[in-house]
Amino acid sequence: MSAQPLVLIAAGMMTAVGDGAASSCAAMRARFNHHRETDFHDQDWEPIVASRAAVDARLFGEGRLLEMAAHAVQELRSRIDPALLAGAGWLICMPEPERPGRPRLRQYQCSGRQ
Repeated sequence: MSAQPLVLIAAGMMTAVGDGAASSCAAMRARFNHHRETDFHDQDWEPIVASRAAVDARLFGEGRLLEMAAHAVQELRSRIDPALLAGAGWLICMPEPERPGRPRLRQYQCSGRQ
C-alpha cells in the first residue's frame, strides 16, 4: 500500500503572539515571544515565565484551550470552501501531556458537522 500525500489546504491558529495563522507565523519567524513573569511559581518558588494568548482572562485550563481552538477553527472555516471540509482530516496541536500545569482534558469527539 502506497502512502497518500498530505495536502495542507488551510490553517487556523491562536497563539500568544498572534490571533491567526499568518500573524502568529510572522511573529514566530521574527522571534517574538511575549514572555512575562506570571503569578505562578515553581517548586523553588521562582516565578514562572510564560506567554498568554489574548483570550478572555477569566478562562483557565480546559475552557481557555477550547476558546483558543474555537478561534482557530473559525479562522480555518473562513478561509475554505465548506465542501472541502467534508472528507478532510484535522490536526489539532495541544500541550504535551507531561507539561507542568497542563489542564486535564476530557476526550472530545467531533463529528465535523456544523
